[in-house]
Amino acid sequence: MSLQGSHPVRTGSMRAPTAIWRPSTANGTRRQLPTAFAQTDEAIPVASVLGSVTDDRGRGAADYTVVIFPENRDRLLPPSPFVRNVRSAPGGNYRIDGLPPADYLAIAVDSLAQFAATSPEVLERLLPQATPFRLDEGEQQALNLRLARTPVGLPSGR
Repeated sequence: MSLQGSHPVRTGSMRAPTAIWRPSTANGTRRQLPTAFAQTDEAIPVASVLGSVTDDRGRGAADYTVVIFPENRDRLLPPSPFVRNVRSAPGGNYRIDGLPPADYLAIAVDSLAQFAATSPEVLERLLPQATPFRLDEGEQQALNLRLARTPVGLPSGR
């Protein structure tokens, strides 16, 4: 696919894009692309994070939400390709694809409404319990987490 005055948009599959692009400003105009696209002029290989979650007794947890968000507060404002959340798979594992390289924080909570995970105010409340990690270009990183209780007053996903 090609837009006039822009670079082609390339993705490997709908689940895991291989690169993200933004339009060129060579002709002085900008076209808005979906929020999954980074603000850069060159292709950036995206990264993935996957793993499992254990409870406070070290047993595998199921039925939880993993929230991934950037350490850089300027990247929190929606819509942001750096903020993602996913419910656990039936086997208890999780996987998030298509993340731009950055320093991130991750947390697994027992219940959180999907829309709440994009709110900077909610992410600030999750920050004290979150685990820091870094994703480099094209990296697939395993990150196992300990289940945390959803802070009181946050919208429940149940």
